[in-house]
Formats: sequence, structure tokens, C-alpha cells
Amino acid sequence: MVKIAFTLVALVALHVCYVSTRNITLNTEMIRNLDDLEKLYQGKKLNVTAGFSVSVPSPLMSKNASVCLDVFTRQLKLLLDNVTVHNDSESLLEKLKVQLKGLESHPKPADPRCQMKNPMGKPFKAYSNFLKKLNNGRR
Repeated sequence: MVKIAFTLVALVALHVCYVSTRNITLNTEMIRNLDDLEKLYQGKKLNVTAGFSVSVPSPLMSKNASVCLDVFTRQLKLLLDNVTVHNDSESLLEKLKVQLKGLESHPKPADPRCQMKNPMGKPFKAYSNFLKKLNNGRR
């Protein structure tokens, strides 16, 4: 009986380690892709669907990244769905949309720490920084 309990605990621990490592790897790939998009649009105006307002994670939201992951994924999905990129960047945008599905979680009640703000010029960089904070919190 003790062996079975120990085995179950070991399996759960391995699963948690695997999921955490997989998420950090996914986040790292997304960070790279967001940084690449940021470089492509450095100094250029970002074209978005008319009427869409770009917002980015606030510093408080980034500080509480693990709590705000649901808000982050919804807002990044909105940005990716409403941004118009050059044809040569389309594959990068599609990769990010697929990767974002790996981060999606169940909707949670609103948390006052999860506020978005208006960007000060670099929306993709702000999303990249959020993922970096999330990775640091999971190590």
C-alpha cells in the first residue's frame, strides 16, 4: 500500500515538472516570435482593424503574471486577430495564434491586479515581457 502511494506521488510530481517545463518552452518560443514581430514593426505604425483599441499588460499585471494568464491570453488573441501584418510576417502571426492556444486556460473571475493599459509604442514587447515574468515565476 505504501509503495502504491509513493508511486502515485512520484507520478504526480513528474507530471507537474513536465507540464511546467513544457509551458516554459512554449512561452520561450512565443517570446522569440513576439520579439521578432516587434523588430519588424520598430519605428512603424501598427495597422489594426478600425475601431480596435490596442492594450497591453500593465506593470502590476506582469508582476502577477500567473494570476493574470487568462486575461493575457484573451487580450493577446484580440490583438493577433485585429492586427494586419505584411505578407512576409503572416507565418509568424499564425505561429503565435497556434502557440497561444497552448496557453489558454479556463476563464476566471475578474482580478483587480489584471488591468491592461494603453501601449507606449511597443505592444509586442509588452506581451513578451509578460511571458518573461511568467517564466521567472515558474522556475
